[in-house]
Amino acid sequence: MRKLLAITLLFSSFLASSSFAQTDSVKPKEVDKVAKEVSENSKVVEVTDSISAKLTNIIDDYASQKGIVFGKSLGNRIFVYSIKVVDKSPDDPYFGEARVIAFEKAWLDAQKQIALYLVRDIASQTYNQLFRNASEGAENVKLSNWDVLKAKIAGLTDAALNKALQKLGVDPSKFGELSIDKKKRLLFDTFVKTVVRKTYAELSGTVILQTFEGEKEGSYAVAVIAMYSPKLKYLAQAMLHKQYPGFRGKIGHPISYYLPKSPAGYLGSWGVRVVIDEDNYPALISFGQWSYAYRGNNKIEKERRREYAFEQASVLADSYIAEFLNSRLFSEEMTKVGGTVETNAVFHNGDTFVQTADRIVNIQSKKIKRTSKARISGIYTVKRKLLRLPSGQEVAVVVKVWSYRSMKGADALRKDYIPNRKGDKGHKKHVKAGNGSFIIHGRDMTDINDF
Repeated sequence: MRKLLAITLLFSSFLASSSFAQTDSVKPKEVDKVAKEVSENSKVVEVTDSISAKLTNIIDDYASQKGIVFGKSLGNRIFVYSIKVVDKSPDDPYFGEARVIAFEKAWLDAQKQIALYLVRDIASQTYNQLFRNASEGAENVKLSNWDVLKAKIAGLTDAALNKALQKLGVDPSKFGELSIDKKKRLLFDTFVKTVVRKTYAELSGTVILQTFEGEKEGSYAVAVIAMYSPKLKYLAQAMLHKQYPGFRGKIGHPISYYLPKSPAGYLGSWGVRVVIDEDNYPALISFGQWSYAYRGNNKIEKERRREYAFEQASVLADSYIAEFLNSRLFSEEMTKVGGTVETNAVFHNGDTFVQTADRIVNIQSKKIKRTSKARISGIYTVKRKLLRLPSGQEVAVVVKVWSYRSMKGADALRKDYIPNRKGDKGHKKHVKAGNGSFIIHGRDMTDINDF
């Protein structure tokens, strides 16, 4: 047995050394020939048949039209984008809510990218552990029967040890307790790299430029394009403290000018946008959305669910304004990548063979936390829309506005005066589906050249 074990290990070493020797002796012409064959036979293509790939192409076209370069400082601004796949299929009753959550994830990821660009703390650790043991069974060592038995069980785990001994007709209890060293593996090779990435940044003034979403072959995804600039951060601080900014826009329009002109335009608008109003001052337009999963026929229950969706959308619209004015983000990510190779001596019916277990290490953990807090007066609702997705779920959309004019008007009112503002409930409108593949996007509102 020990001779067979030694031969097995020596044969493995011989194969390894032989392959290295052959590699070293290959002639240049043969190397060129092999490289040419590999080049001709390899076909690496870009994946373009997914909804994420389709959204990426649309985002690239949008960036090209706007003169945007993602991921690096451009004119004292930075632009990023994020794509998230909705984790529910369009025919799922909870798809409407899952769609909004996907937007939230994309928005948070975009902010994380900006925070990492501004400041990041990276720590990495790499280790390679290699252990070989081919000493048992060497022919020039005279072993006792006890040593032969120990050589046979080397490399087995505790669970496999007793089983292997029983197959050999040996009662493990007669030999007492065996040390771990006597069960050590013949080969153990581990390579693991651990990376920890942290960031903490103030992201006041981060704004959404555009959102996209679409479906392709039953898979639905959403995308967010965001921008950060010191000028926007300064503007957010001025708004938060009820101070007029030291600049005004070149061309301003009434808020109604910026609002979408179609149901799809409202559905495709999400988060806060910065515009220049008719007073030529910056103003905020915030789009909140929520859905519900009820599919019954009870009209009273359906109306209750709809009103609840409007309330949730309203709260979310407020939160996006607060995040623009004053938000902080903490992010921590840990990644482990690598591989392990274990080769054990396994005994079966008196034969010895080498069993190798390969395992790829791929572990990732993420923690992202965003906080925001703002006290602001003058936020009002301009639109309430009830829309229906192509898949049938209803979505409540609430549009809110903050401007210096509305702030001034709110501050002029007494605290005990409550304005009677009734939002426009609107009517249900359908967003028509295409032939199984479609894209929805909002209207451009923020002019990047103003900020």
